[in-house]
Amino acid sequence: MKDSPDYGVLLRLSEELEQITGYPVDVLTSIKPVFRPYIEPDLTELPL
Repeated sequence: MKDSPDYGVLLRLSEELEQITGYPVDVLTSIKPVFRPYIEPDLTELPL
């Protein structure tokens, strides 16, 4: 059982999204609760 995300897949996804949108993209898989108030206001959720 694999607990951590496949970082190669996440990197390729962020590169493809950046090519499509023309903007830098960071793919976020989880947020530690202490950082949530600082990160969430800037997030754009993508429907999958």
